[in-house]
Amino acid sequence: MSYEVAVPSFRRADVLAKATLATLARGGVSPGRVTVFVGSQAEADDYSDCLDPASYAGMVVTGAEGDIAGQRNAIVRHYPAGTRLLCADDDLRAVEQLDGAGRLQEVTDLHALIEDGFAAAAASGAWLWGGYAARNAMFMRGRPAVTSGLCYIIGALHGTTLRHIGCELIGGVPYVEDFQRCLRYWSHDGAICRLNHVTLRTSYFARGGLQAAGRTPQLFAAQLRVLQGEFPGLVHVHRGRRSPYPEVQLRAPGAEVI
Repeated sequence: MSYEVAVPSFRRADVLAKATLATLARGGVSPGRVTVFVGSQAEADDYSDCLDPASYAGMVVTGAEGDIAGQRNAIVRHYPAGTRLLCADDDLRAVEQLDGAGRLQEVTDLHALIEDGFAAAAASGAWLWGGYAARNAMFMRGRPAVTSGLCYIIGALHGTTLRHIGCELIGGVPYVEDFQRCLRYWSHDGAICRLNHVTLRTSYFARGGLQAAGRTPQLFAAQLRVLQGEFPGLVHVHRGRRSPYPEVQLRAPGAEVI
């Protein structure tokens, strides 16, 4: 079956070329599936000058410059209902999975993994799927290959089959938008599919980017409180780590952490 790949980007043409587009190509994903989404025509002109035209199929100007929710919502609206859509951030340096020895290795057939992700989601009754949040083999070992309860899926790489319904749209909390997406999908569908043997190597907060500018611990905490108000009892914040950003867990009442 077919799928499309959408890559929102902001002031990162050089990163996009060296990271995500190269990663997709190494993994056997056809450039004909890949569309780059930028916020303005000026940015589209800059990207066109920097990117190899053979590395992607086309570019869409959303008008949502610097607005991660606007970009992601424009992507949802761009494709017809029924599209199997993979969203990949512009700084994706590798998709990795546990090997037989429990070590992380780059996925060599990313195309097959994407197909497996959509199949696993369908089998588990989920409409959102992705990989394990922490790039840490020790945490990933011993987990079931696939889980379908409430969990966190990194926004940097996630798949869904579009239905054009409310849970697909996000907004108001740009620094925790991936948590919001998971909560909205789970609240609507009762399931999220996570491939626990798969994770990502990225540069989340490198120069440029839709989440890099303006992010502070205070704003992050304030937006988490907004989510806690929207989804009472599901967002749990743990402040014991050294980072100024607390650990966040999504957990349904009575459920174990997965």
